[in-house]
Amino acid sequence: MTSQSWVADKAATMLKKDPTIGAVKILKELQEEHHVTLDYHTVWKGKQKAATSLYGSWEESFRMLYNYKAEIELRSPRSIVEIDTTTSEGEVHFSKLFIPFKPCIDGFLNGCRPYISIDSTHLNGKWKGQLAVVTALDGHNWMFPVAYGFIESENEDNWAWFMNQVKKAIGDPPVLAVCTDACKGLENAVKKVFPQAEQRECFRHMWHNFQKYFHGDVFGRLWPAARASSSRLKEALASGARWIRHRRPLSGGLREVDVVQMSGWVAEKDGDAGCGGCGADEWMGGGEGWRCWLWWSGGTGGADGWVARRHAGLAAA
Repeated sequence: MTSQSWVADKAATMLKKDPTIGAVKILKELQEEHHVTLDYHTVWKGKQKAATSLYGSWEESFRMLYNYKAEIELRSPRSIVEIDTTTSEGEVHFSKLFIPFKPCIDGFLNGCRPYISIDSTHLNGKWKGQLAVVTALDGHNWMFPVAYGFIESENEDNWAWFMNQVKKAIGDPPVLAVCTDACKGLENAVKKVFPQAEQRECFRHMWHNFQKYFHGDVFGRLWPAARASSSRLKEALASGARWIRHRRPLSGGLREVDVVQMSGWVAEKDGDAGCGGCGADEWMGGGEGWRCWLWWSGGTGGADGWVARRHAGLAAA
C-alpha cells in the first residue's frame, strides 16, 4: 500500500525537473509507471512533503526575508528593501514588501523618461495578495523595471504605503507622469504622495472597460489615435470638445464637468507640451495620457469617433 512518504520520495524527482507540476499529473504518472492505485489526497500531501524537503516551508521562507534583505544590501549597496509587518496576539506577521535595486533607481533617474506605470497582479497560491510593480520607459521606448513589491490587497492604505516607498526611492521629480489603472485606492494614493504629477489612466484598461458598455467600428481607430502626437490632435480635440458641448446629449457616462475639463485642457495646452507645459507628454511620445481619456469620453458615436475619423483623414461626421 502506498503512503504519503512513498509519494513524496517519487514526487521529489519530478519536482526537480518541473517545480510547477501539479498533483493530478503526478498521480497519473505514478499510476502508469508503478501500476498502483492512488487517491488524490495522498498524492497532494506527498507532493507538499516533497516540496518542503526540497525548498523549505512557507513559514521558513517568510523568516528568511530579513536574510534576503541583508544579502541585497551587501551585494547591491544603497538598494532599498522595506519589509512591513503586523502584530497579532503577540505574533509578528509579514504584511508588505518593497524593493528597488540601486541600479534601477539610477537608471530611471538618469536615463528614463519622467514617467512611471504602476500596476499589480493577484497571487493565487497558498498565500494570497498582490504583486505590485513600477516600470518606466527608457530612451528606446522599452520597458524599464524600477521597483517591485507585495501588498496584501488593493486598498488605499496599502497603496499609500507603496507610493510613499516609491517616493523614498526616486524622490519628488519636478516633472513626472504616473500611469495607473482605474483602481480608486491607487489613484487617490498617487494624488496624496505625488500631488504635482500628471496622472494618466492605462489605455488598455479603459479600452476593456469601455467595451463593456459600447460597441462599434471605432475601436479599430482608437490605438492609432492614442499614439498620435499632441500637436496634430490639438485642433481636432478642440473641435471635438465643441461638438460634444453643443450637439451631443450628455450620455454614456460623460459628465458636464468632464466636457468643461476637456475643453479647458485642450485650450490651455501649447505645442507638444501636453501636460501643462512640463513636457511629460512630449517625453511619452503618445500612448497613455489625458488624450487617451479624451478618446473614451464621448461614446462610440460621439467625439471619439469624430476625432478618430478626423485624424485618420476620413470624412468628419
